Amino acid sequence: MRPPKSTTSSTSSRAIAWVPSSLMSNDPAFAPISSTTSSDQRESLRMSLALFSAVTCYLFAAGWACTRLIRDLPIGRVLHVLTAIGFGFHTLALLQITAAAGHVPLTTQHEILFLVGWCTISLYLILHTWMPMDQGALFLFPLVVFQMILFIFLPESATAVATPSGTWLKAHLALLILAYAALGIGWVGGLMYLIQERQLRQQRVSRLLRFLPALERLESMHFQCTLAGFCLLALAMLGGLVWHREVYGTWLAFNLKIGFSFLVLASYGAVLVARRLWSYRGRPAVLLSSVTFVLLMFFLLVANIFAKLGRI
Repeated sequence: MRPPKSTTSSTSSRAIAWVPSSLMSNDPAFAPISSTTSSDQRESLRMSLALFSAVTCYLFAAGWACTRLIRDLPIGRVLHVLTAIGFGFHTLALLQITAAAGHVPLTTQHEILFLVGWCTISLYLILHTWMPMDQGALFLFPLVVFQMILFIFLPESATAVATPSGTWLKAHLALLILAYAALGIGWVGGLMYLIQERQLRQQRVSRLLRFLPALERLESMHFQCTLAGFCLLALAMLGGLVWHREVYGTWLAFNLKIGFSFLVLASYGAVLVARRLWSYRGRPAVLLSSVTFVLLMFFLLVANIFAKLGRI
């Protein structure tokens, strides 16, 4: 049955333009979970051999890159093998969780963390096919491992359990996850750029400076990933607006989360337009877009805390 339209619901805008950690089971836009998986089964999946094997491979890959950096040696094929094996185990764990739950893991906070990590590695591998950048593993893999550790140890009772219903809402959530993954990879590229630019500006020659790619290459990677993330984020917000219109009869119910989402989108758009039209490049542009990503992640964390308290 189609849920009643409402323009005053406080939960009507929760799923628009941010990670859906605040999805509550009493929201009319969500249906109860249909899976019969017990809590013990879910716990065993979070502690599965495939998941721990993926974490181990990613840690070894980052450690290998760090070791080669210290010894001033090329990374070699060992990193590629470890990454491929780790991603294989990561995918196997995703398939196990999906099969047990009966749906793609989009319903709880720790599931979102897991899926964002998987999408991040997927985009990194796709990017690596046409822009090889092994050095990114040293910075990116620890972040993915941190997300997976949160998935393993974050109490499931601290998150809501709900299954998103509706094509537009599912598309909105999927696009958001891809957007955050792309923006995260772009942020890693920007971080490497800022580190190298600072060392060059201070005329310091270190092994890290020889380890990192050229500034032009890092800047190109940063803004290409940022552009992809910006487009995905814009599409996700559009999908959220369409879903909101279908369910509640209005295009938008403005609140703090929605306002910040549009502000983030406008900030990324301004940087990309300035780069395209006025050649706004170099350290200021990279720093601005990188700070925007940090603020986005910080706001999502704060919004999640306040959403649990019922404040926003």
